[in-house]
Amino acid sequence: MAKINLLDKTIYNRIAAGEVVERPSSIVKECVENSLDANATSICVEIKNGGIKQIIISDNGDGIEYSELKKVFMPHATSKISSVEDLDKICTLGFRGEALASIGSVSMVNVKSKYKESEMGGQINMNGGEISNPEPFGCPTGTTITVKNLFYNVPARAKFLRSEKTEEAQITNLMSRFILANPSVNFKYIVNDKIIYQTIGKTLLDAIYVIYGKEIANNLLPINIKNNDISLNGYVCKPVYAKPNKTYQTLVINGRYVNNNIISTAVYSAFENYLLKNKYPLFILHLQIPFDQIDVNVHPNKMDVKFENSNKVFGIVLNAVSQALLNANNIVDVVEEDKVDNINQSTKLNEVANGISFNTQSFNKITDPSEIFNAIKPVIISKEPTQNITLKQEDSIFTKLDKQDYIKNEFNNQSSIFDNLKSDKSYKYVGTLFNTYNIIEFENNAYIIDQHAAHERLLYQSYTENYNTGTPVIQDLLVPYIFKVNYNEKQFINDNISEFKKLGFDIEEFGMQDYKLNSVPLILQDINVKTFIDDVLNNLDFVSKDALQIKNFLATKACKAAVKGGQKLTDNEINKLMDEIISTKTPLLCPHGRPIVIKITIQELEKWFKRIV
Repeated sequence: MAKINLLDKTIYNRIAAGEVVERPSSIVKECVENSLDANATSICVEIKNGGIKQIIISDNGDGIEYSELKKVFMPHATSKISSVEDLDKICTLGFRGEALASIGSVSMVNVKSKYKESEMGGQINMNGGEISNPEPFGCPTGTTITVKNLFYNVPARAKFLRSEKTEEAQITNLMSRFILANPSVNFKYIVNDKIIYQTIGKTLLDAIYVIYGKEIANNLLPINIKNNDISLNGYVCKPVYAKPNKTYQTLVINGRYVNNNIISTAVYSAFENYLLKNKYPLFILHLQIPFDQIDVNVHPNKMDVKFENSNKVFGIVLNAVSQALLNANNIVDVVEEDKVDNINQSTKLNEVANGISFNTQSFNKITDPSEIFNAIKPVIISKEPTQNITLKQEDSIFTKLDKQDYIKNEFNNQSSIFDNLKSDKSYKYVGTLFNTYNIIEFENNAYIIDQHAAHERLLYQSYTENYNTGTPVIQDLLVPYIFKVNYNEKQFINDNISEFKKLGFDIEEFGMQDYKLNSVPLILQDINVKTFIDDVLNNLDFVSKDALQIKNFLATKACKAAVKGGQKLTDNEINKLMDEIISTKTPLLCPHGRPIVIKITIQELEKWFKRIV
């Protein structure tokens, strides 16, 4: 047997550093968390050369007593845990006591600190694992940690660092999370002598404004719910402001920024029927949960937690976000790009939305009438409050929407879609473009409505409300539809057979690898059953086992299979659809996230044609 060696502290500290100190952002994370645990209300982070050359973290926290200074560099030394029972209810961000010992073993560290009740502070150094003796030092209450020359003594680790810009970006992203997680703390973040972020330490909305700008801050949906001993607060974006990646998502649990798949999945489930493909919701959510109901020690860098009751947490988040989305309207507006031409570039990025805008300056270059459309670019804005309107109801192919009364539940708590339509006035139907887009005129606004997206949303809304009653009206198929499945598909259908039946689809086994569909919901009697079944079976990898998500998934696929594209409607049918979409309290997005309504004001039209300037 090989000889067993007792490792020297310089070796085991460096091994620990491999876990704690991955890159400069790891140092910033550990030190800022210590500042927050020390009750700091003001924290300044300054880096140079991506944090590789220098990192300085200063705070006004409680500070460290002079007699305790040497302990800060000792392994497994911490002021946050004193007994094994403390591990069952960890309420601080840092608690392992390895951070400064690990950092000091692979860099040059100086710590200056003054305890709040002491008259004099002190300082101590650790360079490559060698600790100096503490010395008296005059400084304000709080702690300043300076880290220089990361991995200077471990060239094998240094060569794996990314470029300075990449390391800087990692720290900048981390600082944005700290700001969003701790809105009441004053943060200053400086990169190469330039201030990047500076907050005033007030509300979460103020912090969001600093990180994401005015446009995002003005288009958020608030979340505020308390369920016994668990509370959830924060914001989600309106669906039209969804992002192309997941980097705009911040989850804070008991003050700790983490990534958690359970909560992320709950948010995605709520947004599922509001987003276009490859779009992701922006959210900043703060979850408060009793410390003894979570385990924060499941990840080496404490970037995830485990819940005692994950189903309960999932349900709370899903319901809260779903309710916020149900109360949001999404009308596409038209704005002119020249309104922001004089705004400086940094402000312009925060002021201008992504959707439909009109570049009036482009008219000067138009020589061919067909080129007019080159001046139009999309900008989506959602800002329309709404109220109800009573309009005529005529028989049409859409009368099947009336076969079940709308259920008075959460779906009906929001307002109608147009803010200024009055019950004593009616709109004027102007015409239809390309057998798809219906134009109505009301007062000084023109509304362009995608009839197929609107029909799909109405079907989906009525269908899901019928589902909530538990008694859908069904229509037997004249000839049952028989389809073959593989093992995974069979397991999915067997696991969710009750959901299918609650939705109005009577499915039963018809052999070893075959199933038979006997009936469909009456409201979807025109459904293409083959398209529906194929869509369901082709997307099993993206569906969780959560019943609500499965319900939404099946309902979306069913409504998609029922909608007919490019169908020419009669005037009565168009009027019926317009009445339904105006008076029905429903989100103005189809179940796949596409907008239903675009608004153009008369002022915007007159500017386009140079009637006004």
